[in-house]
Amino acid sequence: MLTGRRKTSIILLSLLVTFVVILMVIYPGKKQTQSEVTLEEQIEIYKPFYLKDGYSDEKLDGIFKENADKLLNNRLIVEEKITDDILYDIENIDWNMSVTASPNTFSLYLHTLSPVYYLCQAFIQTNDMKYLDAADKFVESWAAYAEGSNKINRYTWYDHSVAERTENLIFYSIIKESVGDGTTNSQISKLIDDNAKWLYDDDNYTHKHNHGIFEDGALIKSGYYMNNTQYIQKGINRLDEQLKYAFPNGQIHIENSLGYHIGIISYIKGVGDFLTQFNDKYAVTALNYYKGAVDYLVYVHKPNLSVPFIGDTIGSLGKPSSIQNDFGDANLKYIQTKGLEGSVPKEKVKVYLKDGTAIFREHWDATNFDQATWLLFKSGFLSSTHKHADDLSILLYSKGHDIFIDPGMYNYMVGTKLHDYMNSNMAHNTVMVDDQSYSVSMFNSNKVGLYSYKKNSGYMAVKGFNNIFSGVNIDRSVNYIDGDNYLIVDDILSNETHKYSQIFHLSNDVEVEELSENHMILKIKGTNYHVLLQQLIPVDSVQKFTGGSDKAFLSFTSSGFNKSIPTSTVLFNKKGSNSKFITSLRILESNELKDIILDKPILEGDTVTFNEVQIDTSERERIPNTHIFASIDETKLELTNNVTTSTLQKLSYSFYLLDKETGRKHSSTPYSFDSNAVFDLEKGKNYAVISYLRNSAKETSKKLTGFVEFNGKDFVYNEVPKMEQEPAVKGSQVKKIGDRQYNFKVNLSGNHRLTSKWYIYKDGASYDFVGNNSNELTYNFTEPGKYTCIYRINDIYFGEIDFNNFEEIEVP
Repeated sequence: MLTGRRKTSIILLSLLVTFVVILMVIYPGKKQTQSEVTLEEQIEIYKPFYLKDGYSDEKLDGIFKENADKLLNNRLIVEEKITDDILYDIENIDWNMSVTASPNTFSLYLHTLSPVYYLCQAFIQTNDMKYLDAADKFVESWAAYAEGSNKINRYTWYDHSVAERTENLIFYSIIKESVGDGTTNSQISKLIDDNAKWLYDDDNYTHKHNHGIFEDGALIKSGYYMNNTQYIQKGINRLDEQLKYAFPNGQIHIENSLGYHIGIISYIKGVGDFLTQFNDKYAVTALNYYKGAVDYLVYVHKPNLSVPFIGDTIGSLGKPSSIQNDFGDANLKYIQTKGLEGSVPKEKVKVYLKDGTAIFREHWDATNFDQATWLLFKSGFLSSTHKHADDLSILLYSKGHDIFIDPGMYNYMVGTKLHDYMNSNMAHNTVMVDDQSYSVSMFNSNKVGLYSYKKNSGYMAVKGFNNIFSGVNIDRSVNYIDGDNYLIVDDILSNETHKYSQIFHLSNDVEVEELSENHMILKIKGTNYHVLLQQLIPVDSVQKFTGGSDKAFLSFTSSGFNKSIPTSTVLFNKKGSNSKFITSLRILESNELKDIILDKPILEGDTVTFNEVQIDTSERERIPNTHIFASIDETKLELTNNVTTSTLQKLSYSFYLLDKETGRKHSSTPYSFDSNAVFDLEKGKNYAVISYLRNSAKETSKKLTGFVEFNGKDFVYNEVPKMEQEPAVKGSQVKKIGDRQYNFKVNLSGNHRLTSKWYIYKDGASYDFVGNNSNELTYNFTEPGKYTCIYRINDIYFGEIDFNNFEEIEVP
C-alpha cells in the first residue's frame, strides 16, 4: 500500500513527465547538426529546391529518370525545356561547348551539374550503380576543369549556376555516403566548401533578382549541411530582403513573368519546408510569402487550366497547365479539379491595382468550367527583369479556346528576330505608336500602370495608362458589362501627328471570317460561337498578316524553348494627334450573329449605350505640364510648381536639388500636397533642379527644370527649355563604317550627362564589355560571327533611361 507522501511524489513525477512531454511538443529541439539527421532523412531533406514550375514529385521523378537514361546514351541533357539532341562523350566532357540556338542558357545549366542530380535521382529509383558511376564521372570531370583549365567559361562561377551546383553537390555527397562510398569524400567536401564560400562572399551576390534568391537558398542549405551558423544567418538575412523586394505587394512576383512567378513560389515553398525540418523560425515567414502569391494563381488560370504566357514565360503547344500543384490552397484546388474539390473563389473580377493586373471571369460553375469567358488586362512594372513591352495589353479566352494571345518567350537570345519580336510592343494586344516598340528602362516604370478600378451602374471599369511613347499619352479602359461583353476605350493625346495602331494578336484557335475598317468577325474553331469586334469610331485602315508574310511585321507565338509557330495579327490604324478607338467585343452564338451585327452599340457624345448599359467614355484629366517659378534670396532658393489643374485631381509634389556635376542628392522634399519648397544653397556649388509631380495612381512626371549656378558672387537660376526637361529616346541605328568596324548610336533628346554600358555578344555568348559617357559606340570586330550589342544608358539626373539592343549583325 502506498503512503500519502509516496502517492504525492508519484503524482508530482507524473505531472512533471507530462509537462516535459508538452514542452517537447510545443518547443521541439532544433536539429542544428548534420549528425542528428539520418541518411534516409537527409536524402529527402536535401533534395535541391529546384525551379519545378509546380510539377508534382511523381512527374518530376519520371522526367529525371528519362533524362538520366539519355545521359547514359551519350545524349547531353542539362534542362528539360532544352530539347535539342546534343551528343557528347562522358569520358571527355567539353565544359566550354557552345551548342543549341541558346548557347548561354545551355552553358549555364551545364555548369549547375544538373546531370549529376538526374543521375542521382535515377539511382534512388533503381538502385543501379551505373547511374552513380556516371555521376562520379561528371563531378570528377568538372572538378578537373574548374581547377586546371586556362579558359574558364563565364558560367563556371556565375550566381545561378553556383547556387544550383552547390545543391546538386550536397545531394550527390549524401547519396555517395548512403552507399558507403567514402573514397571521394574529401574531394566532394572541398568542392562543396569552395562553392559555399563563393556564395557567402558579398562580391558574388546578386541583389534584387531571382538569382540572388537561388544563392540564398543554396547558402542556407550549405550552412545546415556543414553546421555553419554564419552561412545560415547570412542566407536568411539576404533572403528576407529579397522576398520583400520580390513581392512588394505580397501577391505578384515583381519580375513580370508568370513562369517565374510559379517557379519562385515553388522555390520559396521548398526553402520554407527545408527550414521547417530544422525548426527554424524563419520558415513561417518564408511560407507566408509563397502563400500570398498563390492567390494570384487562382485568378490568372484560364478556365481550361492553362496559364497565359506573360513576359518571359515559355510557351507550350497542345499542353495543359504547367501548374500541377495546388500548394495546399483550397481555391487553387477548386481550379485544378475544375470545381470538383476545394472552395469556390469569391470574386469574378480581381484587380491588383498596385501590381498592374486586372482579371475578369464570367463564372466559376463546375458544370461548364472551361467554357467561361476570361480576360486579363495589364499595365505597369516595378522591375525590367523578364519584362516585355506589353503595357495596356489584353488577353482573351472563351468557350474553351484562346482568342487574343500573348506570344510568351522564345529564348534569351537578344538581337535575334524572333526574340526581339516576342518582346516588342508589336507582339501584344495593345496600342502601338508609329510602328515602334519602347524600352523597359526603369525611368519608364512610372509612366505606365493601372489608374483606377470603378464599379458603375451595369458595368465595371479598369483604366490603365502608358506615357512612354515620346509626346504621347495613352489611356485604355476595359469596361466589363457581363461575361461575354466588353467595351475597350483607347484615348490618345499628343501635340503632334502620329500613326496609332490597335493590335490584336490572334490565337490559331480562331479564324477571321470578315474584316473591314469597322468590324472583325472571328469564328472560334470547333464551336458554335463567334467573336464580334466593332469599331464605334471609324479607323483609317486595317491590316492582317500571318507569320513572316509581311516584310515589316512578324506574327508568331512561342511553342517551347527556341520554338515558335506562326499566328495571325490584325491592326486597326489611325493617323492624327488626339485620337480615340472605341471598340466593342462580344462573344455570340453563331445563330445570333446576323441579328446582333446590325445592333451596334450606340455612341452619343461621350456615352456608349451597350446592351442598355450606359458607359462613360470621356477622357480623364491628365497630369498637367510642370511650370516652375524660382526665386533666390542670397542663399535661399524658393521653388513653386504653378500647374493648372482642377480640384478633382489630387496632385502631390516633390523637389530634388542635385549636384550639377555628379547628380548626387544635395537635399529634397518628400511628396506632399504643398507645391512650394525652400532650399539652402552653399556658395561655390552648382545645382540641378528636379521637379516631381504625381497623382493618386502614382502616375509620375519628372522634369529637369533648371540649374542653379554660382557666378562667383550670386546664385542664378537658368531654366531648361521645355523640350529638354526630360530625356526622350528617338530610335537607334547601327552603321557599318569600315571593313569590320561598326557604329552603334541611340538617338536621344534632352539635357544629358550619360554613363553608358555596352555589352557585345558573339554567337549568343557574352564576348566583350565597353563603358563610356556617350550615346554611341564605335567598335572594331576582330573575329567573324553573329554579334549583338545590348546597351544600358544612364543619365546622372534620371537614372536608367534606355535599356535595349540593336538587331543582330553578321561580321564575315
